Amino acid sequence: MSLYNKVGQCQFSVMPQDMYRSQFRLPYPLYEDLKAAADNNHRSLNAEIVARLEKSFMSSNIPSAEYLLLASDEEMKEAADDAWSEIRRIADVVIKRTGERRGDS
Repeated sequence: MSLYNKVGQCQFSVMPQDMYRSQFRLPYPLYEDLKAAADNNHRSLNAEIVARLEKSFMSSNIPSAEYLLLASDEEMKEAADDAWSEIRRIADVVIKRTGERRGDS
């Protein structure tokens, strides 16, 4: 579950117990790029970093368009199966989260 909503606002008034608190060192130019992106997306620096990390893990199973252009029929079928599995996984998360918000869990 993400700590932040779509616009990068914290969804909790206090930090959840399962939240890992950390401190990282970043090259200053990278920090500046992240800060600019966070400002453009109207969210905190932390929310920007979390959103980018979550996105990188969510899209890791989806093949690139370049790969699909060169793929065999069997590879295309496998890529489609993987994509549907990822869609079902995301749908399960959405259903679980919306159920939790309504108190259906």
